[in-house]
Amino acid sequence: MNKQLAALAVAALAAFGPAPAAATSTSSATLSGFTFTLVDLDTSDSILPSISFLSAAGTSQAYSYAFNGVGVSANTGYGGGQWLPAASSASVFGASASATVGIAGGDPTTLSLVASGSTAGFVPGGWYSSFIASALAPDPIYLSFSLGANTAVTIGALYALSTATTSSPAQENATAKAYLAVSGPGANGTGSQSDIASQQISVYSYWSGTQYAGDSASLAGALAVTFTNTTTGALDGMLHAESYVYGESLAAVPEPGGWAMLLAGIGMLGLIARRRSRSPS
Repeated sequence: MNKQLAALAVAALAAFGPAPAAATSTSSATLSGFTFTLVDLDTSDSILPSISFLSAAGTSQAYSYAFNGVGVSANTGYGGGQWLPAASSASVFGASASATVGIAGGDPTTLSLVASGSTAGFVPGGWYSSFIASALAPDPIYLSFSLGANTAVTIGALYALSTATTSSPAQENATAKAYLAVSGPGANGTGSQSDIASQQISVYSYWSGTQYAGDSASLAGALAVTFTNTTTGALDGMLHAESYVYGESLAAVPEPGGWAMLLAGIGMLGLIARRRSRSPS
C-alpha cells in the first residue's frame, strides 16, 4: 500500500506539471556622506557663518511593509528625535523589506539612510507580492536647523540606487529613489524658499514575445540643495532626506487543467488513505 500511495503522489504532481517560475524584484536605495558647506555672504559684518541643528519636536523614521496576497507585515521604527537612529523590518512568505536611519552621536554628517526590499510572486499562483521601505530624517514637517546671519548653506549627500527584476512568466517592477530638500522662510525673512533634488530609477519586466523578460538598473551620484539667509539674524529651516524603495511581483497562473488534475490526484490519495485506515490489521 505504501508503494501505491507513493506512485499516486508522483502521478498527481506530474499531472499538475512543474511549478510556475518565481518572479522576483529587488530594490535598494542609500543616501549618505552628508556635507554642510557654509558661505559667508557679508565678510564685512564680522559675523562668522554658522549653522546649528535643532532637536525639537519630530523624529527620524524607518518604515517597512511586506505583502504576499494573503498576509501583511508592516513595521515603523522611530528614532525618538530628529537626529537619532531608527530601524524597522517586515517579512512575510515571499516578500521582505527593511529600513535603517544610521547616525552617530547626533552628528548629521554621519547620517545614513538605507532602504531595501525583495519579493517573489510565486505563492499562491496568480497572486502578487510587494514591498515598500523608506528611511527618512529629520522629520520633514519640523524645523531642523538654524542658519546664522548672512550665511548660505549647501547641503550635499551621496546616493546609490539599484533595482532588478528577473525573467519570468509574470510581470513585475522595482523602484528606488533618493530625495533631498530644504525649505523655510525666504532669504530676506519674508515669503518662502525651497530647494529640492532627487534621483529615481524604475525597471519593469517587458514582454519578449514568449515571456516577460527581466531588467536591471543602477545609479550613483550626488545631490545638493541650498538654503540662504540674507538677514542680520538667524533663520530657521527644514531639511528632509529620504531613501525609498518599492517592488512588486505577480505569479503566473497555472492552467485550469493542471489544477483539476492535481485536485483529482489529491482526492485519490485521500480515498486510499481512508480505506487503509479502515482495513483490519
